[in-house]
Amino acid sequence: MKKIVLIFLFCLAMSFLLLAAEKPTEESLIKAWEELQKRDSNTATFEKIADRRYKFRTNLFPFVYAHMPAVIIIQMHFPG
Repeated sequence: MKKIVLIFLFCLAMSFLLLAAEKPTEESLIKAWEELQKRDSNTATFEKIADRRYKFRTNLFPFVYAHMPAVIIIQMHFPG
């Protein structure tokens, strides 16, 4: 019985910690995305041009683009 009470109290404490965690804002998500791009060893160029506009070049594929962070789907087709 004591074990069950301890597990319950642990779960209760963890739920309070999760509820108290800071919710991400749009600004914090963009900042995290910028940091991720800067740290990526495959990123050759990452320059902020204006608010939410970037000059971006990667070594993973031939692609240079100035864009806003968004969901981008790139499909590459190789012959054969």
